[in-house]
Amino acid sequence: MRWCRRHGPILAMLGALGAGAGISAEAATPLAIRGADISSLAELEARGVHYRKNGHEYELMQLLKSEGLNLVRLRLWVDPYSKQGEPFGGGTTDLAQVMALAKRAKALGLPWLLDLHYSDFWADPGKQFTPRAWQQDSPEQLARHMHDYTESVMQSLRKADLMPAMVQVGNELNNGLLWPIGRLRQHSEAEFDQLANLLRSAIDGLRSGSDGVPMSRIVLHLAEGGDKAQCLRWFAAMQARDVPFDVLALSFYPYWHGTLGQLKENMLALAEHFHRPLLVVETAYGFTRDNADGVVNGFGAAEEEKGGYPATPAGQLAFLDDLRRVIGAVPQGLGFVYWEPAWLRVPGDTWATTAGLRFLGINGPQGNSWENQALFDFHGEGLPALAAFAPYR
Repeated sequence: MRWCRRHGPILAMLGALGAGAGISAEAATPLAIRGADISSLAELEARGVHYRKNGHEYELMQLLKSEGLNLVRLRLWVDPYSKQGEPFGGGTTDLAQVMALAKRAKALGLPWLLDLHYSDFWADPGKQFTPRAWQQDSPEQLARHMHDYTESVMQSLRKADLMPAMVQVGNELNNGLLWPIGRLRQHSEAEFDQLANLLRSAIDGLRSGSDGVPMSRIVLHLAEGGDKAQCLRWFAAMQARDVPFDVLALSFYPYWHGTLGQLKENMLALAEHFHRPLLVVETAYGFTRDNADGVVNGFGAAEEEKGGYPATPAGQLAFLDDLRRVIGAVPQGLGFVYWEPAWLRVPGDTWATTAGLRFLGINGPQGNSWENQALFDFHGEGLPALAAFAPYR
């Protein structure tokens, strides 16, 4: 019960769930979680961004909460700086940055989800770079680093009274993490063994770092939310190897990951097989095909056609309303987290600085490829899709 009181009624149902428990359809309506990943916020504010609704300016978290948002997600990179101390960009979310944002969320009574990337910069199915300080590790040393790092992060949060409601152990782990040792190339049994060993070590560190404080719920996260076969196999492999997890999390972008019908089919199958809550922990859609800077956006005409909704403010809201209905139709469906709804085009802000691009080995442009999928227009005015955070739609 301490855990439920600490994080409030939004996640009280999770506090009552064991690893094998389910939730009723009634408990999932309205959606229990209506969140946003706002990891880049501090960097954007430092560049002078402002957010408005009906012409009135607000602090972002307060504005989103007033719309119905009830969870903040924050990503954590191990060391997002060059040897010369140059920030990598994209929020440059080191532990100090994450704790500062978590403190602001707590002041508003908002629970938060910690997204541990276990990399110095972006981690997703196409790249899972081992932190530079760990790159010479043997498999045994890497597992120890996973444990000790996670334990240290949780100790810092516990001492600051900033314990997250949930901890995501890795980001979009379809192809593993900490490449090459933890990589899933062939998705073989031996590769799954290695990945499971690393994840168990991290979760052991999560437990020891919590040190008597009610445990954050453990989240495992995959992309490809519309791929039932892939998701079933991956989670079954982790379950068979005794990797503990409380919540199954999916990314679902309809222009990349299939149709809403495929998402529903996948979520229903996962709920039936694993009897755990499910969370769409990343999603987004464009409100326009226009571009506010010189960087090609990730959402354009091809994505609009594949996504199936017009790239308009009304189309963006229609997608989110339909997504809510799909999640609400799954008995264990918790809700959704919108990815970077406030990442506007701001002069000087970029998804990766020169140092960040060098780390990734990319010779690409700097800037923002996301601004047309924000929930604010190019001038910072809130769009109709903010209504998707409301308890009922």
